[in-house]
Amino acid sequence: EDLHSTTSLGDGVSSEDTHTESQASWYSGEALLASTALEINGDVIGGVEFAFDPEALDAEIVRILLQTVWESSAVIALGILLAYLISRRVTQPLKTLVASAERIGKGNLDEPVPAQGAEETRVLGDALEHMRVELRGLYTGLETKVIERTQEISDINHNLHREIEVRKLAEDALRDSEERLQSLVESAAAGIIRL
Repeated sequence: EDLHSTTSLGDGVSSEDTHTESQASWYSGEALLASTALEINGDVIGGVEFAFDPEALDAEIVRILLQTVWESSAVIALGILLAYLISRRVTQPLKTLVASAERIGKGNLDEPVPAQGAEETRVLGDALEHMRVELRGLYTGLETKVIERTQEISDINHNLHREIEVRKLAEDALRDSEERLQSLVESAAAGIIRL
């Protein structure tokens, strides 16, 4: 059972006591005092008293608070650094994928897309690489078709030019033949008239 009492220590200084069967503590204005009884098998064989200087206690409390603030600041700084490093580890593969997607968008289909980072980022990288390979195949096929079609058009154009030349030659020959025939008809008409 706890008992609480105020005791006068002389010179107008009083203290508050808290007593149990085996311990007591009080403040004397100059020191914090604590005492406890030493018991063996329920028999008190002695006691122990402690006196603490409040200035020393205050200094120790301030030291502990400052140490706690510094340690907390260090833990917070370490946490921020770890968060930064982890975010870089996550965002760096994404930045690499963005750069690869921009290259693909500009038509550069020669450089492979790296699949790195977390599983989701690797899946996205693999999908972009598959798309790059497919686009490159389509682009190469399209280039081949354009080359073939250009050759066909060039051949048709060449054949048309040759046909135009042949027709011009035939037209010129026909004109010459027509002029000779006209000349013959005129000569024959002049010969018939003279007879």
